[in-house]
Amino acid sequence: MEECPFCHCQLIGCDCRYEHLGLDPEQEPTFSEGLNDEQAERWDKILRGKGLIPYGKETRSE
Repeated sequence: MEECPFCHCQLIGCDCRYEHLGLDPEQEPTFSEGLNDEQAERWDKILRGKGLIPYGKETRSE
């Protein structure tokens, strides 16, 4: 799974996208529909600006 460059959890399940886009994930229509195309594009730009973590790269020291 891809790792979020902000919280280092799984990108698909973290709430960073909502925090960085200023959205409340529990409000409709975000809750039932997820990000719209415009929001997804903005999130992609934010992720790329931070730096994507390549799949399979170990970034945490445990």
